[in-house]
Parts: sequence; C-alpha cells; structure tokens
Amino acid sequence: MSSLVIGTLYGQMSFMCLLILGVICFRILKADDRTFKKYHFAAVGMLTAAAVIVDYISGLGFYGIIYMEQHTADVFNVIYFILIALLSFHWFLYSEAEQNSVFVRLKSGKIAYMVAEVAIFVMMGAIMYIDWSRLKYEFMAETIISFMPALYSCMRAFHKSFKAEYYEVRNNYRIIATFAVLPLVLIVIQIFTPMIPSFVCGITISYMMVYSNRQKAMISKDALTGINNREAFDKYISSKIRDISDHSKLYIIMLDIDHFKEINKKYGPIEGDKALKATAFSLKELGAEYDFYAARYDADDFAAVVDTTSDNMIGLICRNIKEHATETGEKMQMKCPLSVTLGMVEYHGQDIPAW
Repeated sequence: MSSLVIGTLYGQMSFMCLLILGVICFRILKADDRTFKKYHFAAVGMLTAAAVIVDYISGLGFYGIIYMEQHTADVFNVIYFILIALLSFHWFLYSEAEQNSVFVRLKSGKIAYMVAEVAIFVMMGAIMYIDWSRLKYEFMAETIISFMPALYSCMRAFHKSFKAEYYEVRNNYRIIATFAVLPLVLIVIQIFTPMIPSFVCGITISYMMVYSNRQKAMISKDALTGINNREAFDKYISSKIRDISDHSKLYIIMLDIDHFKEINKKYGPIEGDKALKATAFSLKELGAEYDFYAARYDADDFAAVVDTTSDNMIGLICRNIKEHATETGEKMQMKCPLSVTLGMVEYHGQDIPAW
C-alpha cells in the first residue's frame, strides 16, 4: 500500500512537470520567432518532458507497481541519462547563443559544433559504462557527467554577470545559471528522499524560471532601442524609493533629443530611429560604467536614475551623457549632428509625479 501511495505521489509530481513543460513548449513553438536560441530552448523543454516520462516509468518499476526486470530497468536508466545529456547539450547551445559566444559564431564553420557532438557521444559512453559497472554513487556520477555542458556554460554566464559590460543582462545571465545549479542541488536531495522526483522537478522549475524571465524581459524592453521602457522605469522608481538608505542621494536625469521632429521631417523616420538608438546605446554604455538605471520614457525622451552620494559624480555623468550621445551619433554616421538636452533633480521625499 505504501508503495502505491508513493508511486501515486511520484506520478502526480511528474504530471505537473509535464503540464508545465507542455504549456511552455506549445507557446514557444506557436510563436513566430525562428531563431537559433528559440529552437534549442524548445528542444530542452521537449527532451525534459521525455526524461520525465522515462523517469516515471522507472519509478513505477522501482516501487514495484509494475514488474520490471533488472535488464529492462538498466535500459530505461541509460535512456534517461542520455536524454539528460542531450538536453544539457541543447542548453549549452542556448546559453552560448544568449551570451553571443565565440562557440556559436564558429558553429557556421561546423568545427566547434563537431567537437561538441563528439563530446556528447563520449559522455553517453561514460554514462553506459557507469550504469553497467554498478559503481558507487552511480546516480550522482551519471547526473554530473550528463550536466557538464550546461554547467560549464552556466558558470560562464554567472561569471559574466559580474562584469560591467554585461550590466544590462546580468539578471538574465544569473537566472540562466540556475538551470544547472538547481537540479544538481536537488539531485543530492533525491538520493536521501527517493520517493520524490526532485531532479526532474528541479529541471522543470529552472526551465520555467528562465522562460518566465524571458517573457518579463520582452514586456519591460522597448522594442526599437532595446532599452527599458516606461512601465519598467516606473516600477524601478517605486522600488528604489522604498529601499533608499538615509545616507544615499537619488537623482533623476531626463533627456530630450534636440530637434527630433525636424530630424524626422527633414531626413525621414529611419534617421529619427537612428537618433533614438544612438541615445539609448550611449545610455546603456554609461549605465554599465557608472551603474545607473536608464529607460526610454516617451517618444524622444529618456530617463536615468542615479544612486550616488557624490554631487561631483552626478555632474560628471550628465556631462558624459551629452558628449557620448553626440559621439555615438557620429559613429552611426547620422546625417545631422545628434545632441541632447537634459535636466536633473534630486529626490527629497516628494511623491513620484511631483518628482
């Protein structure tokens, strides 16, 4: 009776995992996006779903709910970890694409891709050897070997998240890293609590977290410039005011592109879009350097929130914004010089609209 109860619990948790993965994969495949990243992200979800099914069948045999010979159980175990290795490989490709790494750029030449595929076959061979050799802690060893590609790429993403040049995407990189970290933590838990499918649940939760973060990023970004939009800015301001410390100073800098209507009228909307992109790019670069939050506030208006204790620093940032916007416009070969007008005000406890 206890085996039946545990098997039912195992099945319910596995069913929830399949439901989550099915919804996410359906929405990804239904979307119009046909990018390299999207393909591999969807592949991870489908391989995870297949691993959940194989894991559940193995669980039924483990608890004696269905009869399964040892040889059959070994075959299912090998299939399970091969699926894990394949999804780890696809996660590696997705994570590297997110990071715009050299590996993905070399993929067109097939060299790096072939090396990775050879590594996958070596991993599969190691998994089968460990399984049939009955080594101690084989489950943990097989999991770590299977997850090595994902773990490697996720560690790189986590390391990059602390670098200034990746300031804008640091949260995304850290959430991507949870895909490898969370399942490996839960694999240890499953060793001591085998009645719960902790490992496959961990992969599913990690996958759901990354997908949720991707959706939030799409909602919070301005489609044209790639910078934060007005809605994200308003949320950030509200949270920043709540958490501001007594000794800190908080400033808002508002930017307006000079003669923006004239640029659109005289040179056309493409040149107007260039002006918006150049301004946004200069804010993103300086935001990474000086650690401030920037967003597109309105049509040709941008805003930045600076948290600093130095009056000299805010003056330096304002000067650099004006100069960098002009320099960026020149680099983008705009037909007219780009210039911005900006205003700055310190927060003194006023409500947000007044500020």
